[in-house]
Amino acid sequence: MFSLEQLLISVARDPNASLTMLQLVHESFSAILSEKLENRRQLEFHGLKPRVIQSEKRNAAGAWNVHENECEICQSTLYLSRVKGVFRKKYSVCLRHAL
Repeated sequence: MFSLEQLLISVARDPNASLTMLQLVHESFSAILSEKLENRRQLEFHGLKPRVIQSEKRNAAGAWNVHENECEICQSTLYLSRVKGVFRKKYSVCLRHAL
């Protein structure tokens, strides 16, 4: 499974992507990033401290750990941001559901 953010980043890195496609990616990604940054600010305001995750845990086939990379509530793929331990210690939620 992959996220919209992951897809947009992949298209932006594609040297064969057209200018029109890159403009569309920029618009979409800018909106997503603005929302994520605002949600992060709100979480910090409520006392949650940000932490950078150094590496992803993958199984032998290269798949992500489903519980750590999917929101426990809405099942969206968590590519850029996640909050761990809100409901259960090892589970993650998206920024929106952490608020």
